[in-house]
Amino acid sequence: MKDTLHISIFGLSLSLINVFKSTMMNVLSEKYNLVWTNLTDQKLQLLLVNKDFIDLPHIQKIKDNNLTILQVEKNPALSSQVIEDTLFLPFEQPHALVEWLQDEFLSGAQRLHTITQLTPTTSTYSAKIAYQSFRSILDELFQSSGHSKYMIKNGDERVALIDLEQHCFYPANDWYPNSNTELSIEPADLNSIVQFRTQTRPEDLNQGIWNFVWCHLQFVNLEYPDYYRLTKWPQIKNFEERKDLFKLAALFSEGSSVAYAQQQLKLGEKYIHQFLCTAQLANMLEPISSDQAKFFKNATDPIQKQGNKMMSFFSKLRKKLGI
Repeated sequence: MKDTLHISIFGLSLSLINVFKSTMMNVLSEKYNLVWTNLTDQKLQLLLVNKDFIDLPHIQKIKDNNLTILQVEKNPALSSQVIEDTLFLPFEQPHALVEWLQDEFLSGAQRLHTITQLTPTTSTYSAKIAYQSFRSILDELFQSSGHSKYMIKNGDERVALIDLEQHCFYPANDWYPNSNTELSIEPADLNSIVQFRTQTRPEDLNQGIWNFVWCHLQFVNLEYPDYYRLTKWPQIKNFEERKDLFKLAALFSEGSSVAYAQQQLKLGEKYIHQFLCTAQLANMLEPISSDQAKFFKNATDPIQKQGNKMMSFFSKLRKKLGI
């Protein structure tokens, strides 16, 4: 006969709740009957809670009642890891959560059986936004309509608040794309504005769109055959790719072409196109002529000379930025 495990998930988005429920069902359902309940249930045994709410009086009151708590906190640098009973978002891989659940609730034999039975769920976290869907959102956003605040939605879920008047972007803290529903945009209601402003840190509109696009967009095969220059440096949040993205930003801040970037940085053409597409959608890219570009592929210059020019540029840039 199975034991019963009473679980509550508090302060997280519906999409993330569903992902966590699916993972826990895969790991624990063979030993336990899982009962999804609420904070006030006296039988509560496991609580997953947004760290922003951990100091609520009721949670402080019940936390010592033989209750297992997993806090959930946003930190892209520690994505998907569990450290000292804290799971870090974005949640892209289930392995650390699976291990934590096994350590807390399963014996050794049950752990081994769960590992062999667990169905990979990586695809749950890899959904992306269609390019044309987001392109349409931007087209609609910047049409003159008399509104200054808009809500981007994915089905019924609120994705981000955009404040054109203050030039701010407020991304939802724990949202992940649902590939089964389209993005939409509508004027933001007062309750949504207040909620996002009190719970979310605002970002510069261009920077917010840049990071949103880089993280969530399904890129298409766009062509960038000419010379381009960044009009603004992106504030890169993606920790794992920061080094390559920094190099691309440095190069295109002075003006360059895809061919030159590919030759000097040894990065794939598709990756460079994605970088330029992101900057273009964020309104941070402009086409320029070849004589305006500091870096260009010159057939008469030997490759070593071009490489030395790049190395000198990056060396000066590091000294200037103190890195």
